[in-house]
Amino acid sequence: MLALDDPTTLALVGTWVVVVGVLAVWFWQTRQARRLDSARALLELKDRFDGLKMRTARKALAHDLLDRSISEVTTVDVPVFFELIGALTHRGALDESLVWSVFGGWITNYYYALSHPTDYIGRSRESFGDASLFAEFEWLNGRMLRLDARHRAAATTARATEESQEILRHELGLEAAA
Repeated sequence: MLALDDPTTLALVGTWVVVVGVLAVWFWQTRQARRLDSARALLELKDRFDGLKMRTARKALAHDLLDRSISEVTTVDVPVFFELIGALTHRGALDESLVWSVFGGWITNYYYALSHPTDYIGRSRESFGDASLFAEFEWLNGRMLRLDARHRAAATTARATEESQEILRHELGLEAAA
């Protein structure tokens, strides 16, 4: 049995206290660094989303989605962008709450517009014979809808339709330069 007044026992206990303390500080620092990395990545992704190339793609996609006579959209830059964010979020590289704060409305409205009334995502999956096409975007949409429901009243289909159409009309007005 160990005696608490034995110098060897005290040294052993002291060593373990230091080891546990160092591990706790390391864990906290790693967690903080991960949060900062996620925030930096989201800021870079937001800059990319607001950049010339994406603004042009967003405008073209909005035009396609508002034109009910087309059978295929002419650009996939926007859903591919959200697929990337979905993959990064799903794997824990991006903080889900921060993604919701920065892109939540864009994600849910674009997903809705790409799947209602014409399911362009489903058509793409059939066309390429790949059921996993835009699966991360779909997963991300579900996560954003859950966060929406937690932070505000759950969206109704009527509200989603109206909001999605409003977003697309706004996108049509995008100028090439910010």
